[in-house]
Amino acid sequence: MTATDTTATGFGAALKDSTWDLHEQAENGDLQKRLVKGELGKHEYAAHLGQLYLVHKTLEA
Repeated sequence: MTATDTTATGFGAALKDSTWDLHEQAENGDLQKRLVKGELGKHEYAAHLGQLYLVHKTLEA
């Protein structure tokens, strides 16, 4: 897969398929809506980034 290729295969495809509903719920959650509107405070935003960091660090290990 290249940097511009968005087609997931193997484990990536299975992960995407099995978590799609949760992904949709997360995208439409209160935190995401407030993030897009610029309504999150600095500490909430930092906590959110910290959580994302841990997820990505685990996935990329």
